[in-house]
Amino acid sequence: MQFYIFIFIILAGILTNYAITISNLKKIRDDGSGYKSFEMVLCAVFFGAPVLLFSLIFSEIRDLEKEQHHLFLISGIVLLILEAALVYLLIYYKVVIF
Repeated sequence: MQFYIFIFIILAGILTNYAITISNLKKIRDDGSGYKSFEMVLCAVFFGAPVLLFSLIFSEIRDLEKEQHHLFLISGIVLLILEAALVYLLIYYKVVIF
């Protein structure tokens, strides 16, 4: 796999999760109901953990986070570690070619 295609896949995952997070934040601010938490975590599986952690700066999401025992925080940290390990292994075993 070429390095540029790999970067494009990572950026597509981050941008997609960013759009979903902004959409969720707008829904929460408008009528108080957004996506379910597990839906947001499942969207973050595809290289979206940094955005999931970034979403915690908004007070509306932090309030929901406290009710659900810090699901976003724990899931975001675990997914970020797994994504970093995946990137490392793909580069180490030369699946991604520079």
